[in-house]
Amino acid sequence: MKITDWNLFWTAFGAIGGTLGAFATLLAVIVALWQTKYENRKRLKLSKLESIKVTDTSTGHVEKEFVAVKVCNIGNRAVSIKSWGFKATHKENILLLPDSSPLAMAIQPSLPYRLETEESINLVYDKSLFDKLVKRSCQDGTFKPRRKIKIWVADSTGACYYTKTPFSAQYYSSAASK
Repeated sequence: MKITDWNLFWTAFGAIGGTLGAFATLLAVIVALWQTKYENRKRLKLSKLESIKVTDTSTGHVEKEFVAVKVCNIGNRAVSIKSWGFKATHKENILLLPDSSPLAMAIQPSLPYRLETEESINLVYDKSLFDKLVKRSCQDGTFKPRRKIKIWVADSTGACYYTKTPFSAQYYSSAASK
């Protein structure tokens, strides 16, 4: 009689161990699949809007001033940058079209641009035009003067990446008045 009781115990113990092993294997597969997806995702890092002055090296005279957003690919796969602009309201975006002046073309590559892993580019826009755009947008209610402006960059799949300007819209708007 005692032998049968031990057989039942070891059978139950083996069944419980087998079930726990199956769950552990399932969990390991799920984690491995998630890690693969996580590692291969697209990731862009946007730095805040900053001013870039282009000067003539022979005279030292400032030729033109731009605002720029640096876009770095920190993911593990290439990303195609399609467009960029500013978030006006929850439903509205302002698309910035590339500057076709020779100076701007020399600074910024044309879009769409394939950004390889660990590579970065600067997206530039004429500062005086930017300041006027912000001033007009503050006046017509598109931008709230005390809020920072949200910058977006879109890739070829339509995914958007965001950052905010270091100053409020009012700061850039007042620069247009000068």
